[in-house]
Amino acid sequence: FNNTNNAYDECNNTWNITKTLGTNIIGGPYLGGNYWSDYNGIDTDGDGLGDTNLPYKCSGGIQNGGDWLPLFIDTTPPEIMDVFAIPSSTSQGGDINITCTVTDNVEVDMVNVSIYGPVGFDPVNVSMNEGIYYYNESYTIVGVYEYFIWANDTSGNANTSITYFFVIEDTTPPEITDVVTTPSSVSQGGSVNITCTVVDNVGVDSVFVNISGPVGFDPVNTKMDERIYYYNESYTVVGTYYYFILANDTTGNSNVSITQEFYITTSDAPSIVDNSPDDAGTGDSFIVNVTCSDDDGVDSVWVE
Repeated sequence: FNNTNNAYDECNNTWNITKTLGTNIIGGPYLGGNYWSDYNGIDTDGDGLGDTNLPYKCSGGIQNGGDWLPLFIDTTPPEIMDVFAIPSSTSQGGDINITCTVTDNVEVDMVNVSIYGPVGFDPVNVSMNEGIYYYNESYTIVGVYEYFIWANDTSGNANTSITYFFVIEDTTPPEITDVVTTPSSVSQGGSVNITCTVVDNVGVDSVFVNISGPVGFDPVNTKMDERIYYYNESYTVVGTYYYFILANDTTGNSNVSITQEFYITTSDAPSIVDNSPDDAGTGDSFIVNVTCSDDDGVDSVWVE
């Protein structure tokens, strides 16, 4: 019945039969009463027959009794609420728990979460655990992930939430290895080549070498050439030089190597000043007296 006034009955007519298994006129699984376009009750057990606001009386048009088994068409989709990703941001390998509340006027049938992420992540469309619906998973690929909830009820009505997001952050600094100085000691004007290997789980952004040295040397903080990272330079100031490597990745993490050293030695021979007497008589003792000096230090002195 789908009219302005669906029925008028001032007698004692019967408007329904006993609930019987079989396809009714609107395709439901049970026979019972009639279909009324203005019935405003709900089907609480999913059998296609109304369970509330009984009997149906057509707004008083049916004066005695009424329809106790009105046919019910559920057109109300599930309601999706309280959608959260906990936490909304975490580091690589951390867990994200997506939760939501889903209710329906009849019964919820299925709740799924669909997740899309950065390059390298395989999209997910998976059924959520029931009750307080949730899906807990860990993620190793850095980036922004989007997700939405999809739910349907036992009557085939479906609903989709808006799209939400969570973030997997990179907190791993670059790794600096194989720091080598070639050679570790060289004379004035010679070249020293500093090399290292730098890798990162996401991407290396820049690699610097910081060099400090003896008085007269201006400290250096310069970007190293890429790939096999290196910095080659010659040095004229004699002394000990100290350096370390600083590396940054594309997400702002940084790392510093231990401090290492190399040496620049003088290219001049040691100086010798003879302080011995000019001569001595026959049979007299003669003392050889010399002063030896060198910028790098005197190793040994002998007389021939």
